[in-house]
Amino acid sequence: MIKLLYIFLFASIVACSTNTTSQQTEAFKEHDKRAPTQVNNTTSPVAPDPVSVPNQAKAAPPQAPVAPDPVSVPNQAKAAPSQAPVAPVPVSVPNQTNKKESKTSAKTTLNNWQINKDKAWQSSSSPVACGPLEELFHKFPINLSILTQFARPGRATTMGNEPIYIAHGALRADNTPHNQISVQFPAAGFSLYAANRRIENYIDSTEEQVKLEFIHPCGVLIRLDHLAQMTERWSNIIKDVPVTSNSRVTFFPQQTYFVTEGEVIANGIGHASNTYLDFGVYDLRQKNKIANYIAEDWPAYKGSADHGVCWPSLFNIEIESLLYSLPAGAVATSDFCD
Repeated sequence: MIKLLYIFLFASIVACSTNTTSQQTEAFKEHDKRAPTQVNNTTSPVAPDPVSVPNQAKAAPPQAPVAPDPVSVPNQAKAAPSQAPVAPVPVSVPNQTNKKESKTSAKTTLNNWQINKDKAWQSSSSPVACGPLEELFHKFPINLSILTQFARPGRATTMGNEPIYIAHGALRADNTPHNQISVQFPAAGFSLYAANRRIENYIDSTEEQVKLEFIHPCGVLIRLDHLAQMTERWSNIIKDVPVTSNSRVTFFPQQTYFVTEGEVIANGIGHASNTYLDFGVYDLRQKNKIANYIAEDWPAYKGSADHGVCWPSLFNIEIESLLYSLPAGAVATSDFCD
């Protein structure tokens, strides 16, 4: 009887032990099923935010054993995406920059002057007011004390056997080395319009001659020709202009290369054996008093000679008087000047 009781007690103990082990095994299996679910739910929703992923990944392991409740995981997932809209903000910056650049470009293209196929000058928009032309000119291009001759602007003459019309004036300095004469710009508010570089074949010299034309947005053009020994700045600006044997010009975008009043643009004029500078002023807004004469007798010079100005009167009375006191050369009269 005692043996039977012992066997019954031993069987009960074994049965209890086996049941406990089975429950623990199922509990671990349930924990294993939940653990991967928590990790996936934690990492997947926040993946779009590259900044927050490492911080949450480090925080996840201690939470896994104590917070198996999957309800808390979606709450984290919903909070993370709220940071995502911050990223697109920088996109607006380039757009603002482009708008500013386009406005600047529009300003620099205002009041450009062009000559059409009928040789008439036109402005791309309403030009700014010039005011009296006398107020634009304050500096004479070269040293007045070295002048030996002043050829008046607006005269018909010949070059070789070919009749030509010359709308610009000419300043000679025969007693001064040609490469020791500085040329300064006479007015303010002008920018480069056209340039020419050439070697003249009618004279025994290889000295490069440069012609520069400048335009004020109000509609005044200045021409300086037979420039030599260009300054470094202007040499760089016109370095891509081809060197030819004629006077054909290369055009430049207006209001890009500005020249300041009194700025030295060259340190020589003409040639060693022919030291002179051409200087012309043209009012593009209106034709001068000899426009009909130019149209009938000199049609090839329309667009230039019919806009020529008697420029000595643009300077003060002392300069004007000195110029007219000089020899005039082959043609002593002027169609522009009274």
